[in-house]
Amino acid sequence: MKVKFLSVLVVAFMVAGVFVSAGSVTKNASTINLQFEQTNQICGNINGEMEPTDPVNADGFIEWEKFYDSGYDDKAHCIQKTTDGGYIAVGEGYGLQVLLIKMDENGNIEWENHFSNSQPEYNPDYGWHVLQTDDGGYLILAETANGGQHIWLIKTDECGTKEWERIIGCKAQTACRCIQPTRDGGYILAGFTAPSAWLWSYDTYLLKVDSEGYEEWHRVFERPYYNWGFYVSQTSDDGFIITGLKCPDEVNYSDAWLIKTDVNGHIEWDKTYGDSKPAEQGKCVQQTTDGGYIVTGEIYEPDGNFLMKTDNEGNLLWAKPYGGKCVRQTSDGGYICTGSKKYLFREFLMSQDLQLIKTNSNGKKEWGRIYGGPYNDVGNCVLQLEEGGYIVAGCKQIPVSYPVAIGNVWIIKTLDEPRSNTVEAISVATSSNEQIINQNGQAIQSIRSKITNK
Repeated sequence: MKVKFLSVLVVAFMVAGVFVSAGSVTKNASTINLQFEQTNQICGNINGEMEPTDPVNADGFIEWEKFYDSGYDDKAHCIQKTTDGGYIAVGEGYGLQVLLIKMDENGNIEWENHFSNSQPEYNPDYGWHVLQTDDGGYLILAETANGGQHIWLIKTDECGTKEWERIIGCKAQTACRCIQPTRDGGYILAGFTAPSAWLWSYDTYLLKVDSEGYEEWHRVFERPYYNWGFYVSQTSDDGFIITGLKCPDEVNYSDAWLIKTDVNGHIEWDKTYGDSKPAEQGKCVQQTTDGGYIVTGEIYEPDGNFLMKTDNEGNLLWAKPYGGKCVRQTSDGGYICTGSKKYLFREFLMSQDLQLIKTNSNGKKEWGRIYGGPYNDVGNCVLQLEEGGYIVAGCKQIPVSYPVAIGNVWIIKTLDEPRSNTVEAISVATSSNEQIINQNGQAIQSIRSKITNK
């Protein structure tokens, strides 16, 4: 049996607990095989366009960037614009506790708070998503490993003081990575659930709660082998679109999965996108103005990213070899996406840099920028701002003593576009770099469709 990269992530943080589940049935399914073209992947260089890794950028694209350090390994998973013109970000800090940071319009900290439901050194807590609520406070989607793996909803006031919390579970291991508001005033969450930490037992989990965080209903999309939901959003017909991963059997690697449900969470159709190898995972999905969907995700073994556009029934229209963690449709009809770009560092260590890419409505890259250093840097969330430009939240690793580095929350505010789109690339490729790039080039790139119905 082939061992997937994903299994390492799962076993690392699973513990036990007890709850009950419900199921759903698929009506329609199809698989789309992905074929890739080779593109330039030399050491963080996107088609010859790259800014220096130094924070002072040659073309002035970055307006400001901020780092936040609690003294532990810190990262931001989500950022939102607040009604006062500032920003709210959530992630982890203070030794794997949920970290909430409120910033002004220039990224300066107004206040921060952290929350723990466990003993962090033994059972870490994670902050995945945050929303501002109608009363000016905030709703945090977190994950706690206290007594099992459970969904943890935290409601705070406008100053970050906890007002209430809900711990929700379906089976022993239940977690969600995304929460979005629904038109009825409640919230929809997507994640995964399982009776134990055994990888093959994981199923996609869809949860609907009311405005106070109480469960209204949940759905478990059970399949013979593991599947996860990473992101959900409400569609124009009041249903929901979910993306994640689905494993077809014990031998092949996971495929990206797209699920469309009605308003009550019952599946209307679902499609998978991928091949037997590498492993594809859908990380973010948004309904587009034409009624279709834009999806971005990551590829493992070999590593890469993808950005794909479908029609309103999930049929693939085009796909590109960039993206990763987050994608948004922009006001001009194009797309902005962020994630990370991996490369070989010092001949044997893998490193990754934050990448930010803007495309037109057909996925053609208009510009791309990469930021980072010799360690692991990533963009987890990006938003287009009404006043212009973009805000990116993620993590930048700062060296402590080689080869040890510690993560800092990293917030970047940019202009609408680079002042110059022809920045000279820094040549840092080695023969080892070129070797790994050539290997990846066979599997990380532009996706073409070949649809076969199951």
